[in-house]
Amino acid sequence: MKVHALTFLSAIQLSVVSADKLNGRHAHFKRQATTTAPPLATGTEIPPLASITLGMPTRVAPQFSATYSPGATPPIKDAPVLPTALSLVGWPPQDKIPPTDSKEVKEWMKELEGFHIPDIPPTKDSTCAGDPSAAANAAKNGWWTCGGYTRSTDIVACPNKLDWGVT
Repeated sequence: MKVHALTFLSAIQLSVVSADKLNGRHAHFKRQATTTAPPLATGTEIPPLASITLGMPTRVAPQFSATYSPGATPPIKDAPVLPTALSLVGWPPQDKIPPTDSKEVKEWMKELEGFHIPDIPPTKDSTCAGDPSAAANAAKNGWWTCGGYTRSTDIVACPNKLDWGVT
């Protein structure tokens, strides 16, 4: 009878112990306080899509905390050494219209022979609103960004998934 009583007491004790504690699951408890997301770094917020418009104000450019000289060893372990100063030898002068009578330009012009290239003047500020005369000719000139105009030969959708193309 003593064995039966011991078995009975053990069974009662096991039934009192939570089954969750025996099988490794944890009980879920309500949090004491609600959590909020940490604040975003300044200048990283993205405006709602509906408020993104042409000519909207831009953000102030970020300021650099340090400027390292060319060839300097970076402060980050195993990072490559910074490049040395850029050599501008062999490049055309900066902010000058390059000569159009060079050997390279003459070769390029020869490659374009037989192709009709329309003489369309550049827009004043690349916007529809900033250049009304260019906007008036948008359909004739195929100005896609000012009205979405396309030609019959333009590829506007890729027929096969993962195909990519440029017209």
